[in-house]
Amino acid sequence: MPTFDVVDQTYLVAHPARVRAMVGTPSTWPAWWSGWLLTVTEDRGDSGVRWLVSRPVEGTMELWLERLPEGTLVHLFLRAEPPTGTSRLGRRPARFTADLSRQWKAQMWALKDVLEAGRPSGQPPR
Repeated sequence: MPTFDVVDQTYLVAHPARVRAMVGTPSTWPAWWSGWLLTVTEDRGDSGVRWLVSRPVEGTMELWLERLPEGTLVHLFLRAEPPTGTSRLGRRPARFTADLSRQWKAQMWALKDVLEAGRPSGQPPR
């Protein structure tokens, strides 16, 4: 099992193409993952993106955008280890994982606010 194993899902009432436009373009990544070095290994279009992560941890990360009848379920998967030759992050993996999870969820809630703005509760996406 990897040292850093983050799995999250958030439901957004928005079409996957709209979600992809907000999270799947390189111009948004510095705001979402400040200081991270990401290399795209697979661009899956409206289904998401897979990356190789080189900093601050080393491993893989994926955003899977699962289309549902009235929205998109955003899945985040991060499986990584401390950087080669260091133990800095390895001493506190639970804290790093918890901090990352909180930051990610805050980003998802902010995205939800933008994508679902003005939509009456119980109504389909725009």
